[in-house]
Amino acid sequence: MQVPAYGDDVSACVLLRQDTLSVDAAGHAVLYHREVRKILRPQGRPEAGVVVAYNKGSRVEFLHVWTVEPDGHVYAVKSKDIADVAEDAVAADVLFDDAHLQEATAIGADTGSVIAFEYKQALEPLQAGAGAVSDHAAF
Repeated sequence: MQVPAYGDDVSACVLLRQDTLSVDAAGHAVLYHREVRKILRPQGRPEAGVVVAYNKGSRVEFLHVWTVEPDGHVYAVKSKDIADVAEDAVAADVLFDDAHLQEATAIGADTGSVIAFEYKQALEPLQAGAGAVSDHAAF
């Protein structure tokens, strides 16, 4: 895929970002997220990181992360290399929070590499009322 020319200050770009939110009659919601990024410069390597937040009312059913190098080699992050971190371990000023993060870093994320990831997340059942869907997804 040919990426348009960007200025010298752009280190990475998003080629695709897709969210699909499905809600059944009982209000159970499932979010499918897919994203593809391209590393344009060495400064774009941090874009190889993927973070999915969840809490006791939701769960990450899967997280897949791949790298496609410019020469065509494909690398996949193994499940054992995906970290599950309590978010309060990240924020020192929080006494307790049930928020968690699943974190992964794509392998071989160098200039010209394409990083792709997808996850499926079961969300808390939606409640009727203002802002119920917007609490779970940004449209």
